Amino acid sequence: MDNYSITLVNPFKKVAPIQLSPFDHGLCRCDKVTLSADPTTSPNDYVVAVIQNQNYEGYLCFKSARQSSWTVKSNLRFTDITFYKGLIYAVNRWKTVVSFKLCDSDSDYSCVKKMINPRPARPYEYNDSKVYLVKSLEGDLWMVERFMHFYHSGEDVYMNITKSFQVYKLKLDDQSGELLERKKLESLGDNVLFVGCGDSISVSASYFSNCLQKDSIYYTSEYADRSFVLEFYNVKDGSFDSHWPSSRWMMPSPMWILPQFQWD
Repeated sequence: MDNYSITLVNPFKKVAPIQLSPFDHGLCRCDKVTLSADPTTSPNDYVVAVIQNQNYEGYLCFKSARQSSWTVKSNLRFTDITFYKGLIYAVNRWKTVVSFKLCDSDSDYSCVKKMINPRPARPYEYNDSKVYLVKSLEGDLWMVERFMHFYHSGEDVYMNITKSFQVYKLKLDDQSGELLERKKLESLGDNVLFVGCGDSISVSASYFSNCLQKDSIYYTSEYADRSFVLEFYNVKDGSFDSHWPSSRWMMPSPMWILPQFQWD
């Protein structure tokens, strides 16, 4: 397999794209790319973190703006990543959260701090789940678990139907990044969450009161024929609703993009 690279493009500003160093380890398919800072305002002081998927094995790769090559962490089957208070936090398919220091070590585990008992239990009636990490408007790190039921609806159409969500506030040690407490939230306050294959984000419910539902999590449901529907789940009452009708277009999974603007 030939080496390939990632190009960073800002769709909201007239700035030149940034071509990153090519990967040289033969991995394929980027499942997620996230940044520690805006490269246009901090051109020499940002870190790129990537989850790459090879045969359903999620590898974490990251590099700073000054590094010429990528640091690759051993396969822990990562599914989501975010930057939070100077650390990279990642969650894997077993709902285990680990934190990485932003260092240049090539050792697979020298920069890893595994958290203590971060996993919520999966309700027995669901056979699949996904976990997302999102920063709240108040500056806390939240873990969102999405419970799904995978079934065959006939005519070779397989569907993962979302059944519920649970949101947890993670209380972390400011020095070590270790988990001190996990608290289940019954309300999102002023936060409206967007989760999916791109960055998971939070926006103000009061600022977008005309178009977004308070205490809701927005997400996409995707089907085997690559159609999708935009839906939202209300954390307080457990209800579902559709924000956008089903699309039958053959296209990649949609991602959330939040342009920079003033909230007040």
